Amino acid sequence: MGWICALRKMSPLWSLQIKETSEEEVLNLQSMPSPPPLLQSLGLHGRLEKWPEWIPKLKSIASISLKRSNLMEDPLKVLQALPNLMSLKLHDGYRGDQLHIEGGGFQKLNYLGLLHLERLNRLIIDEGALPLLEKLEIGDCPQLKEVLSGIHHMNCQLNSFLVCNQMKALILGKSSIFPLSLSVVGLMDKTAIGTRLVIQNC
Repeated sequence: MGWICALRKMSPLWSLQIKETSEEEVLNLQSMPSPPPLLQSLGLHGRLEKWPEWIPKLKSIASISLKRSNLMEDPLKVLQALPNLMSLKLHDGYRGDQLHIEGGGFQKLNYLGLLHLERLNRLIIDEGALPLLEKLEIGDCPQLKEVLSGIHHMNCQLNSFLVCNQMKALILGKSSIFPLSLSVVGLMDKTAIGTRLVIQNC
């Protein structure tokens, strides 16, 4: 592929956006043997039949966006080990039913966006994960039943929790963490941090 040859000639390369030209196109990234060593921002917008093997080598990456990737394997298994990742957005990027953030995962992440994940029904967050998370955004995940599972023991500075309007009943009706007044509340007893819950239309 010509663009891969061109990438090898670009040094240093800080940001890379790869987009599909049609909905039927599959992003074939396997022929890319290794990523640019100083890459800090990566956007992959298109179907991925296979997770690129060079993703774990992105030691300098700070921001990743996956859109319409249609991955069946949990992408967090690989992404949570990236040492400098600060922002992650999955927008229709995963077709599985469960995401798992293991203890010690995402040590520098401060923004996590999970959007338009139609089959996701469970988000598991182990203790010790996401210590620096500041903003969590969840939208248009109609099958998600365990929104707050694991959040109660997150020892982080979470100050903004955005959810889609269709999840309002799930959050407010079944959780004592957020009162109906939607006032600024302490999300976790460990930190007593004031957290803003924002209900937005999707």
